[in-house]
Amino acid sequence: MKLVLLETIQKLGEIGDVVEVKNGYARNYLIPRQKAIRASEEALKKAEELRMEYARQRTRIIEDCKARAEKVAKEITIARLCTETGHLYGSVTPADIAEALSAAGAAVDKSEVQKSIGHIKEIGAYDVEIGFHPEVVFSVSVIVVEEASEDTEEKVVTDQETDAGTGQAVAEDGKAEIPVAE
Repeated sequence: MKLVLLETIQKLGEIGDVVEVKNGYARNYLIPRQKAIRASEEALKKAEELRMEYARQRTRIIEDCKARAEKVAKEITIARLCTETGHLYGSVTPADIAEALSAAGAAVDKSEVQKSIGHIKEIGAYDVEIGFHPEVVFSVSVIVVEEASEDTEEKVVTDQETDAGTGQAVAEDGKAEIPVAE
């Protein structure tokens, strides 16, 4: 089915383009959401008007996206629980990355995180692309580190007591500490 796009759709076309798509995609998605209209003489005239308006607004849109990109942190650190070998319990998703970037000071939506390698499942440093506009794409370094948990932290004896009978220091867990001769 031939359609005229009313908005830019990635991997399909820009505003005002005449595209050929499958009937189901047109009837079930593009036309009901008013992203496209059937190609006709009137639609082609409207498409030309839309294309002119979009050309006028395009530079302003790109400048706004570049200004947003300057506010985004270039490096973020995300802490997650992991195994001894560095494999994460769960994963770091684009939504997690967007949330961390938003917490760092710039509003980023999860759909703007363009991660091609899927979810992050290991500790390490990763480069993630953020795309506010097809012409405004930049890279952010995401560092995934181990989160300290109560089970993995060593118990530090802060308040030692001495056992009255032996004179040995006793830790909080009740086990006697053996003094080491120096």
